[in-house]
Amino acid sequence: MNYKFTKKLLKGSGKLFLIKGITIFLLVLPFGQALASTYSENKKLNLNLKNSSIEILFEEIEKQSDFVFLYRSDLFDEIPAITIQVNEATLEEVFEKVIIKQGLEYEIEDSTVIIRKSFPERKPNKPIVPEPIKGKVTDKSTGESIVGASVVVKGTTNGTITDVNGNFSLAADKGSILVISFVGYSSIEMKVEGNFLDIGLLSSTTELESVVVVGSFANRTRTNVERPVPVDVLSPKELQTTGQTELGQMIHFQAPSFHSTKYGIVNVTSYVDPATLRGMGPDQTLVLINGKRRHQSAALNVNRVVGKGSVGTDLNAIPTAAIQRVEILRDGAAAQYGSDAIAGIVNLVLKDADSGGSVESNFGVSSRGDGELYKVAVNYGAKINNKEGSYVNTTISLRHSGETDRKDTYSGYVYDKDPVVDEQLISENNFDRDNDVGTKFGQSRNRSASLFINSAYPININWEAYSTIGASYKDLLSFGFFRQPGRDERKVLSLFPKGYSPLFPANSTDVQATFGIRKASLNDWNVDINGTYGKNWLATYVDEAPNASYQQYSPTEYFVGNNNFGHQNMGVTFSKTTFSTPTKAMTLAFGAQFRREEYQITAGDRVGYTIGPFGDQFEFSSPGKIAFSPSEAVDQDRTNFGLFGDIEADITEKFLVGAALRYENYSDFGGNVSGKISTRYKVNELFSIRGSINRGFRAPSLHQVNFSANDPQFDEGDVVNVLHLRQDDDLVKELGYGNLKAETSLDFNLGVTAQVGGKLLVTVDAYQIKVKDRIIISENLDVNDIGLADNQEVINGNIGEIQFFTNAVDTKTQGLDLVLTYNENLGKGKLIGSMAATFNKTEFDSEVRTSDELGAFGVEVIDRRTKGLVEVAQPRSKIIFSLGYDINKFSSTVRVSRFGEIQDVDSRDEEDNFQIKAAKFVTDLVLGFNFTSRLNWNASVNNIFDVFPDKNEFGGTFNGLSPYGRSTSQFGLMGRFFSTGISYNF
Repeated sequence: MNYKFTKKLLKGSGKLFLIKGITIFLLVLPFGQALASTYSENKKLNLNLKNSSIEILFEEIEKQSDFVFLYRSDLFDEIPAITIQVNEATLEEVFEKVIIKQGLEYEIEDSTVIIRKSFPERKPNKPIVPEPIKGKVTDKSTGESIVGASVVVKGTTNGTITDVNGNFSLAADKGSILVISFVGYSSIEMKVEGNFLDIGLLSSTTELESVVVVGSFANRTRTNVERPVPVDVLSPKELQTTGQTELGQMIHFQAPSFHSTKYGIVNVTSYVDPATLRGMGPDQTLVLINGKRRHQSAALNVNRVVGKGSVGTDLNAIPTAAIQRVEILRDGAAAQYGSDAIAGIVNLVLKDADSGGSVESNFGVSSRGDGELYKVAVNYGAKINNKEGSYVNTTISLRHSGETDRKDTYSGYVYDKDPVVDEQLISENNFDRDNDVGTKFGQSRNRSASLFINSAYPININWEAYSTIGASYKDLLSFGFFRQPGRDERKVLSLFPKGYSPLFPANSTDVQATFGIRKASLNDWNVDINGTYGKNWLATYVDEAPNASYQQYSPTEYFVGNNNFGHQNMGVTFSKTTFSTPTKAMTLAFGAQFRREEYQITAGDRVGYTIGPFGDQFEFSSPGKIAFSPSEAVDQDRTNFGLFGDIEADITEKFLVGAALRYENYSDFGGNVSGKISTRYKVNELFSIRGSINRGFRAPSLHQVNFSANDPQFDEGDVVNVLHLRQDDDLVKELGYGNLKAETSLDFNLGVTAQVGGKLLVTVDAYQIKVKDRIIISENLDVNDIGLADNQEVINGNIGEIQFFTNAVDTKTQGLDLVLTYNENLGKGKLIGSMAATFNKTEFDSEVRTSDELGAFGVEVIDRRTKGLVEVAQPRSKIIFSLGYDINKFSSTVRVSRFGEIQDVDSRDEEDNFQIKAAKFVTDLVLGFNFTSRLNWNASVNNIFDVFPDKNEFGGTFNGLSPYGRSTSQFGLMGRFFSTGISYNF
């Protein structure tokens, strides 16, 4: 408003004149605003600045006018200092000299000037008068020349690449923008201001420290020192330096708080590696792809192994060649992302390059000559119809991983329990304890193919459509234990005179498709409207094994059944970051999500679940996998609706506060509310304190609610059924259980971050996670011990034992994560060192809640071994030391990983104590050599010293067939492994 006009209006005395004045004021207000705007725009400015920032220019203009400037604080990070001298110039004249030339644009609303980055569509078309521009591209950290870097004039196809000395020459106008990029480095844009440009690129790992999708809706980047919650960001280069070839194993050897390893003969965990975060269960970590929920596996883990009773997500179904980075949020996030995020988030960000690509191939084999690896992957990026800002990035991957065998010589009886008679029969039948026992204990065979497509297309200046489509197929083979020809109830000598070792083939198919549109705007609301479909189909079989109750009439292969799980998600999210609030900056976000989940079990072949004509003499379905019967088949679904809100505010430059709230309602068990508060105080630019409090939850999975199965046992000429019952079964209710509740959690986190000398980064985070009503499987309860022997259903079904899911315990997890990274230019090369460690402990935080009905018989619903799988079967510590050195065309990394001690619940001494297996050190060496800027060779030796876990001393070895046990695993059973590969970037 014009100040003189306002002052004159308010002169005078008396209420009447005051009322008249106010009336006139309201009437002329719109005209006054227009006059003020015109007055400000025509204001003449006198400026004399030298080597000043643009912010200083804006402050000077505000002193000489009524203008107020709004802009993002990081908008001018790449803009050099300015020099300007003008007399009696208008704002437009000043902006023509400074703002427009810097690739910026402005908008005036009343007296407010909004500054933002220019979009190509808004730039005026100017004739290009080419001029010879020369320059050199180097590694900013080491000063080494980068050969083959791409240099392109932005918005055109005019470009070139650097020569063997990193030099280039390109026809370009002064004032135009060059885009410089190279694989493994962060792309930059540079304005042409002279005839020679000296350009330094940073390794992409440096950029990844500040660009993170997961954990915040803020439209701002933050460094590790500034984040209010701990996030590990792993680049493809860091994953490659592990020498591993599957995603789960790569993360396992790079991020201490993440645990995923291979098991031996353990049913579905031979198909999907259980993956855990911060010592929690596999189903307490939420996996995202590009920030959207990934579906879980269809297989429920009911074996006595880490994660018993849980459902994990198959990370190894995603090809590593498609991944741009991995983000691991080590903080509860159910309030932001929904159920399952009690332990944290693993977000897989896919590649989005719009040009170039790579071809890579790998071959590997263990020092024992097994576990052979063949892998080929192709990644390619392109624009869609040459549209600027569009991309379609495609990855195709083929992989074969052979089985391994780490069993000892079979030591059990073969034909007779009398050792003397047995050895005589072994000799007479030429039985070989090594070669005639087909059981293989170790890694399963895995042949897979996958296709992932990540794409986006700008609709207009603000809106774009995007999609992520992925499909993978795995052909799997795992192994069962040896069935002796002398075990009377299992033998089928007419088909297998020397006994048999069942094979368990399986086919796993995963499909995911996400489609959406989103709006990105600096000064307006960002919008993301999306839908996702994801599903896993797991078909399982038995081969080379009979149903003994059919004897010679039994087929030797049959279908066990299908396990299917999928979901459909629809969601909308609104978010906005504003800089015109009383705070430094504030981000608001809110939205809604709808999800439908579906779970099916289909019946297998009849011979796999029925008793044959010889069932009074021989065991029914002895091969180790009983087919699903029609009574166990299920087809269930449920829906979930959620609303959430999120706010994050930089109260000051140093003090940040965030809060989130989510309400979700499930059609099968009701509603739940989650909340989160996070904060960070930046003591200075190099040191921060951060913390968070989370109230989260995890809904019982459809698998846990609807799974049932039978594992019949042969007992003195009779078949006794051992059942896993659904929660709504009458027998479960009779024992005082049923109606599973959601797990709820309370999570406290406190940490410090420090940047020391610009080269050493330190983060330390302590946490405590309490889970109430944790979902866990009961022990096998003998019907004679729990008063059900006379129950008519038990009698009719000839039931011997039962188990079911309960909310019988609470747990508490306490831990500390420590990460140190150090970079140093050493000689002509670069030294990269790191030490990352996690220390945690999970234990029951309550008495086992045994019902009155069950407690009356002196029986607890949870046994010691199940408790041990939760408390001591995972390493309570993991420390990873890594040292890398890159020089010229050569790179090398040495990694030493220390896995803490564990206890094996199947190996118990005379006093029933679990065997303690000692901590182990595993050492890896990875080498790389760049023949050219495009052609790279790599080689690795994993587990150089051929380290294995301790062998079982007190049992659980199955007569030497599983000498290391099968309930726990610190780092797998591969032993020393050699691999080499070639990659070509184009």
